[in-house]
Amino acid sequence: MTVLSQILIRAARLRLAVGLNALPAMGQLCIGLCVAWPAMLLAQPEDPNALMTEAERLYWLDNWVKARPLYERAEKLFEAKGDARNAALARISRLRADADRHSYPEASQQLTKELENPTVANDPHVRLRCLMVKATIDLSIDPPSSADTWREALELANTIGEARWVARIQGELGIVAFLEGNSTEARGLMTKAIMSAAAAGDLAGQIRALSLIGVGLSELGEYERSLRYFDQALDLSQKNPEIRFPLMAHMGKAHSLNVLGRSREAQEFLERAVRFVEDAEMNVYRADILQALSEGAIRTKDYKSAVSLLTEAVQSAKRFDMPRPRAAALLTLSRVYKELGEMEKADECASEAVIAARELVDMYVLPRHLAAAAEIKVHRGKITEADSLYEEAGDLIEAMLVNVPSARMRSTLIAAMSEVYVGHFALAVEKQGNPARAFEILERARGRAAADALRAMPVQQSRRDGEKAQAERQVVALQIRLQQAATPRTRKELLDQLAAAEEALAPLHLEQHRFNRFLRGEPVSLDQLRKELRADELVVEYLLAEPASFALVISKTTLRVQKLSSRRAISDLAQRFHNEVKTKSATSAAAGASLAAEVIRPIPEILKSSRVIFVPDGLLHLTPFDALPFGRSAYLGDQRTISVAPSATVLQLIRTNRPSHAQSARLLAVGNVAYPVRGGTTDAARETRGMFDPTGSRITRLPSTADEVAAVAAHAGSGAVVLDGRSATETAFKSQPLHSFSILHLAVHGVADTKFPDRSALVFGSDPASHEDGLLQVREIDTLQLNADLVTLSACDTGAGRLQGQEGVANVVRAFLYAGARSIVSTLWEVDDTFTAALMKRFYANLGAGRDVSESLRLAKLEMRRRLGPNATPYFWGPFTVVGDGLTKIHFSAAR
Repeated sequence: MTVLSQILIRAARLRLAVGLNALPAMGQLCIGLCVAWPAMLLAQPEDPNALMTEAERLYWLDNWVKARPLYERAEKLFEAKGDARNAALARISRLRADADRHSYPEASQQLTKELENPTVANDPHVRLRCLMVKATIDLSIDPPSSADTWREALELANTIGEARWVARIQGELGIVAFLEGNSTEARGLMTKAIMSAAAAGDLAGQIRALSLIGVGLSELGEYERSLRYFDQALDLSQKNPEIRFPLMAHMGKAHSLNVLGRSREAQEFLERAVRFVEDAEMNVYRADILQALSEGAIRTKDYKSAVSLLTEAVQSAKRFDMPRPRAAALLTLSRVYKELGEMEKADECASEAVIAARELVDMYVLPRHLAAAAEIKVHRGKITEADSLYEEAGDLIEAMLVNVPSARMRSTLIAAMSEVYVGHFALAVEKQGNPARAFEILERARGRAAADALRAMPVQQSRRDGEKAQAERQVVALQIRLQQAATPRTRKELLDQLAAAEEALAPLHLEQHRFNRFLRGEPVSLDQLRKELRADELVVEYLLAEPASFALVISKTTLRVQKLSSRRAISDLAQRFHNEVKTKSATSAAAGASLAAEVIRPIPEILKSSRVIFVPDGLLHLTPFDALPFGRSAYLGDQRTISVAPSATVLQLIRTNRPSHAQSARLLAVGNVAYPVRGGTTDAARETRGMFDPTGSRITRLPSTADEVAAVAAHAGSGAVVLDGRSATETAFKSQPLHSFSILHLAVHGVADTKFPDRSALVFGSDPASHEDGLLQVREIDTLQLNADLVTLSACDTGAGRLQGQEGVANVVRAFLYAGARSIVSTLWEVDDTFTAALMKRFYANLGAGRDVSESLRLAKLEMRRRLGPNATPYFWGPFTVVGDGLTKIHFSAAR
């Protein structure tokens, strides 16, 4: 632990244990006067109306701490004058600050009594204030009650025309929707709240809404995205020094930075939060501060300090009746005790954490608390209890998925809950000895968004097409400007604007998907899967975990689980192999041989199978399995046909789903895009790879793609449509009847964005006049209606993307699966233009000879290696991978 951390912890402990209550009476009086005196002088204390005006101004800025002494003085003056109405308004408003210092439940009870007060009940404006203060407090201790109160407040605010409060209340209802597991409604309400607050110049409203979105994204594991919102909130707070200290943004940013390994930066924000909580005597937040401080101790394995801090956090949360921080502290404490081997204490804390979490009715928190408690139960040998907890957690996740109509949001949710499935799988394998059940558990999560998309039934078109089109045009306009921007400063400004525009578009995208009915189906059964497998096929489904990983091995006659090394060991080898194989001169990879020894050789069934379907996990998603060294001067793909699937369920659904339309044309090919040039050279003036960071990078023309698409089109004959040169635009592509093509061949540039996967794209020619930027992005691809047997992405990095736990990887490939593609040829890294064109010619020649997609690609790679000899290193042929159903065959003869 750093000296700074030690000093901070000691100081925080002292202040948190003692507090301002231990100061001498004169000291307390001096502090009170220092806080209140300037405002009292300005407001002329004997004028209660002036005091109220100033207090209300501060209250609107969420600075109820500074407003409190003004409300208190005004309350007494109004009471002396017999003005019961304004005295009640001042008293209720003062309670908002008092609640943070004393107890939320006590304040809530007092506000309940106030609502029964005839003065409050009969004055709609005073009643509205009382409802809002009570709902704010109850949100932390009784969310269901808070939801009802917020809805009553919204109805009243609309009735009396309090538009500014309507906007804020809608944002609070967004929080309620999030806690209830309704992410679609939550996102729409929060985005609307931000836009309304911005239009009204409501800085405090914007800061709270942005901070809450950041916290929500952090809950879902999207830490990079959360920082963007926390930063916006912090920037806005600088515009008015009288706005309340943005505690939520500071705490949230510190947490996200810590998770991302940026501990020094996190410490700065945490220190500021500690100072504010202590100076303002915000006792209800002390447990949160102690919990945050414990994270640093845990990272440095200072478990003794962590236990001390967390124990204090639990006691503080209990003292002030705060179930949320109490549940969080207990859960973390249970994990620390587990690390220390004190399993009985760990079990007690985990059980208490679950009880506290149940009180919250927070659908995003409870499943993870249940999974953590189950893990402790497993270590204590309480297998039946653990299994029951995991089942309950899984049921809660299923309930949340009902309210998530977008495939991308479903992916994010499953990714955030991965620990539930990993723990349950390990229990089924190691404690219950039941590989069939382990398979069922894993398939509930694996490729879930793709599986649900394949089952989806569109029942109605979006009713907000016009509004969505306007929002999309704004995104397009910003991306066009981004491609033309020359300086990092300009790019950063445009990226900030783009982030805001994307958030405005997001709820409209969700609204469009609202009318898709996702058919909840059970994961594929072993019998169903085996019915679709050929006798020579083997499915190997990996799960990477600590302290051990596993591989499910499935064939027509086999089902077993192979135990493997730890996630860390396998991930390290996979990353090293990925780095080595991307070196153009490398003919062999030491890390590749080691990786094969860990994930291939322990499975002898692979040696006996001519076709292997891998379902990867973690960094294995970025691994070219056929390029793994296997034997002397040989690779795994030399004798075996290899493909990849998101899950066994997705594979079975693809194979059993039949095309829904008769294809009137066979092939749509795009290539030889007329990317803009600069200064008469072949350097493109547009940005692609690295487009969405402040520095950017350049691309070049792809001259070999002209011959490539011509050769591909020749196989389809009259059934081919070719878009090349200046006709190879995004507009022209979208205008085609895409559902009528059985093959899409896209020889273009690709952009992979691991931080913001929705921005990943294929780069076509641009057509600004038609409001298109040339970027066919993930958020557009997954809304296409395809009926394609094969999509060939002859572009860079299309298989790369952000890893999303047990859900898989978020990339362009997944978007095409959602859109209806049966098999996809993708790439795991940048590819050579000339080599790719030659490889594709052989690939399509093999398809034309009647071979299936996977075998055609394997033979094309072998032919190129024989032709080029030692120069054909894995860098050139390794990145090409088949995802989906590799058995798919293309019948060109029908289109000639």
